[in-house]
Amino acid sequence: MIGFLTILLVISLASAQDWETMCPQVENPPLPEATFMTQVVLDCPNNLYGKVFYTCYNGRWNLMEECRCRSELDEYGYRWWGVKVNKVETVETPGGTLKRFCEPSGWGDYDGSAAAKCKGFTDYTGRVISDTDRGVTINMCAGEGTRNVFCDYSGKWVYTEGECYCPAADGWDRVLEGMNQTRACGANTEIRFCERFGVWGTTDSSQCYCEAIKNFSPVPYGETNIDNKCDNGVEVYRKCSSTGVWESVKYNSSKDVCKCRKEPGWLEGVVGQTEVKRCSQGSVRVHCNEVGHWELEVDDCMCAADGPWDEALPETTRELTCANGGMLRRTCKQNGFWEETLDFNCRCPKEGIWDETAPGQYARAGCGNGFVLRLCGLDGHWTETYDRSACYCSRQDGWQLTLNGQLAIKSCPSGEQTRQCSDLGEWGEVDYSNCRCEAVDGFEATRVDSYAEAYCLDMDGVPDEEHKQTRYCDPEGRWGAVDQSQCPVKWCPTVDSWYKVPVGHTPTIVRLGCMSGERWRQCNLNGVWGPVNTDNCDCVYSPSEGAEALLRPGDSYSLACSLGERVYKCNEDSCLCEGDGRFATSKAGELASAGCDFGTATRFCSLDGFWEEVDNSHCSCPASGVWPQSEVG
Repeated sequence: MIGFLTILLVISLASAQDWETMCPQVENPPLPEATFMTQVVLDCPNNLYGKVFYTCYNGRWNLMEECRCRSELDEYGYRWWGVKVNKVETVETPGGTLKRFCEPSGWGDYDGSAAAKCKGFTDYTGRVISDTDRGVTINMCAGEGTRNVFCDYSGKWVYTEGECYCPAADGWDRVLEGMNQTRACGANTEIRFCERFGVWGTTDSSQCYCEAIKNFSPVPYGETNIDNKCDNGVEVYRKCSSTGVWESVKYNSSKDVCKCRKEPGWLEGVVGQTEVKRCSQGSVRVHCNEVGHWELEVDDCMCAADGPWDEALPETTRELTCANGGMLRRTCKQNGFWEETLDFNCRCPKEGIWDETAPGQYARAGCGNGFVLRLCGLDGHWTETYDRSACYCSRQDGWQLTLNGQLAIKSCPSGEQTRQCSDLGEWGEVDYSNCRCEAVDGFEATRVDSYAEAYCLDMDGVPDEEHKQTRYCDPEGRWGAVDQSQCPVKWCPTVDSWYKVPVGHTPTIVRLGCMSGERWRQCNLNGVWGPVNTDNCDCVYSPSEGAEALLRPGDSYSLACSLGERVYKCNEDSCLCEGDGRFATSKAGELASAGCDFGTATRFCSLDGFWEEVDNSHCSCPASGVWPQSEVG
């Protein structure tokens, strides 16, 4: 805390008006409320000297004196006498004028606008340092690291703390100055000293050898190894360089080039030549090396895996036990290829419908319509590989000839029903789960073998939400009779072209046109249709081009078809498309179906009794080996 001393002096010559003018209290600096000509004296801070005088005059505090920086001898040997705060003091030096600021906190920084220079010199490495301005720092390390020299404000060089390192170079690691580093050279070591400022010294390699390597024993630096001769007698020599590195191989080739001798399975070869023998899996590779000897580089020769036979090494024999107790034997030859298999009564035994069969052969058994084949594996065990291309489920109740394992499809009034042909050509149960009775007369599309409900209708056909009627959808997707027992008003339901009509107080007659005339039908009081009357419904036909004639009910005429004839007789039709082995004989206007490898093909019998193109869009080729199941085409 800065203490302060207050001295009050009363000046008697002041006028009465000035005496009454007061100076206010001030917190910083700490000044009290005072009367005219009151003087307050404060001490300067500890880092300054002197006192500060404040005088109250005309209601204001006036500063009479200021603090000064204390006189001192700086670190460079210069005397600073001290000036008032916020003033500058100058000192003359041999190198120029220095300036220094007196700040409220004490002496401040030097002003380098007229700096002295430090005299240049040559450093340890021979580097020339020229005359340098004061304030400049130079790193004296010749390698890595930091040790600075600073040109101070007195024009003298000042060294600072720091470390220098010799940098990593030519295989030598980074190391601190003044330290030795050693490294292996052959069987011994060489030494190198890191001198002052990170400068590498000379290397002592007097104990170094070239290390032993393949085919060459160690020799001192600068010496030559002459230990080797090629297979054909040519001398081989190799020199160890003065830096401890083996030089390239050289030959005394005054008589012949260096060669590898001929050996069983291999011809004579020259240095660098490579020979390869291929096996069914892998190979054997030899190389005529630099000292003229055959050298094995690769030997992964084997007999490759083949069916039930696992891979095997050359000149080894494998055996397999068959399902009937017989045996197969096979030998891997020295060249890495299999011999022929020896069969010691190996068979797939009789199993169910399958007779005893030799390995690799197919057994044959009957199925529902045709036959099926099964493969006896090469190891004498039955496989799950079957050929069912000639096995079908027979035609039955509208279901077409279908390949075993396939799903047959038959249409319903709405949706479709399916049936599986088993692997043995036997029909499974019919699946009606996707078969529906079509929506009609307020009844929604309904699953087979279930009842549907709908609101009854009033005479205007408006749903009666208080009463409901029911109707049974049979297993083949056909609507049964309507149960209208709860309906106040009954209707005859929609059947084919006969649209629904309400039941009146008397039977209702409904008439529809035909080719010529009309047909009629009676809606009875119980909501059930009567038979169709076609007595006045004639058929129109063209006996010749441009001519028309009428057929009375029961009359007929005929046209030739591909099989049989087409007989035009009201409500009767005998025109057929002839079966072709795949598609059964079908009526004109019908859609026939037949199984394919996977799925069902269809074909339309036209109205004139001729087949149209086969539709294979629902057929697929089954998966086989690497080939996935794919659409036809």
